[in-house]
Amino acid sequence: MEYRRGFTLLEIAIVTVVVGILASVAVVTQRSFIDRGKGAEARQILLSGYAGYQRLIAENEPIDSSHRLNWTRMGMTDPNLLAGRYFNYSIRPSSFNPTRLEARRGVTISGCTGTATHSFRLDLSTGRLTENII
Repeated sequence: MEYRRGFTLLEIAIVTVVVGILASVAVVTQRSFIDRGKGAEARQILLSGYAGYQRLIAENEPIDSSHRLNWTRMGMTDPNLLAGRYFNYSIRPSSFNPTRLEARRGVTISGCTGTATHSFRLDLSTGRLTENII
């Protein structure tokens, strides 16, 4: 009896399925690492803004309609001008009466209607940072 070299169609199909499952798990894991990294970036930007705000308060700098709060006054570049930004950053409710800094991202989920929202809010009066995923 002669030995045949090579793989059967069934063996190749099983290996293909296993590789596909492993690849899909790897993609999901990689995506979660990327999202966590972007969230860490947003937290760092908001905390830098909070430190700048605290500096203004410590130096008794006025924050009113003629001396509006902005990213430059807090000692940083406007994060919305950064290339490849993931979040939209804002000072809320307004720049002359600020109560919080926000980083917000709306994400369209494929196959679903509507969007999911991922946001960070930093309360300027307490320094409390919260994360919301809706």
